[in-house]
Amino acid sequence: MTKITIVKNYRNAETLKVLELSEAVRIIQQGEYAQAIDMVRGISLHTELKRRDDGSVEGANTFTDKVPRICFASEMENRNHQRIRKQYTGIVLLEVNNLTSYDEAVAIRQGASLMPQTLLAFVGASGRSVKI
Repeated sequence: MTKITIVKNYRNAETLKVLELSEAVRIIQQGEYAQAIDMVRGISLHTELKRRDDGSVEGANTFTDKVPRICFASEMENRNHQRIRKQYTGIVLLEVNNLTSYDEAVAIRQGASLMPQTLLAFVGASGRSVKI
């Protein structure tokens, strides 16, 4: 099975957790972080959120820090305060950002899900992006 890495903020430090891809899909489908995502979506209407090179989000850290990030491309671990890549998964994430509305994001997600190459497609935490 394919393993991916979840990056969470815990006590002002980033922690890594390796999960099966199917477990990450279950977390997304069941809305485990729905309350935190609703707060981000409420803030994103009034604040411009920007993705940094390390994957974190700039703009509303108090809210975005509560939503974990998923690294589909690698299985990683922390070793001596450094991230070490244990394995490359080969999964490529395509992001469609800066959409005008949640409805536009849903339409793009639906279109992407019809393509045979798509493994997974979901609306991002801001409600104005799609991850494919």
